[in-house]
Amino acid sequence: MKLKKVFMLVALLAGVGIGLGMLQSPVSASASRAIPRAYRGHWYGNHTTFIVKKHSVYSNYNGAKNTLKGKRLYVSIGKNVCTWGVSGTDAVLSNKRVKRTIHGKRQSVLMNFADDYKPAAPYSVRYFTRHKSDRNKKLMGHVNYRF
Repeated sequence: MKLKKVFMLVALLAGVGIGLGMLQSPVSASASRAIPRAYRGHWYGNHTTFIVKKHSVYSNYNGAKNTLKGKRLYVSIGKNVCTWGVSGTDAVLSNKRVKRTIHGKRQSVLMNFADDYKPAAPYSVRYFTRHKSDRNKKLMGHVNYRF
């Protein structure tokens, strides 16, 4: 008799727990992830301007303007890497903040891979700085690793 009461109490608690769990609102799968603060702001270089905000990326390459936000914006955050691009396509940019010497000054820059994806090192990368005067300068380099 005692075992039957314990069993019924456990079953009742399990039923209440499952019922309460089903009442919670589901998480929206379409919610876009925010771009980390370290990557936000204005970035200049290689005839390009990037304006990166929490939930949008604006780019201007030689007058060709593009804005990614909402469902069009794909954001993936990894260890020391932030990737953004057009959702549902392979048009994405892998970005990493690194310290580099640009024009004789060590500064924090945004590094992303150039469009030529080679199977082996060295890889071409582009750099973008926070200085508007670097907008029309070619800031390129090579690294021996993928991120």
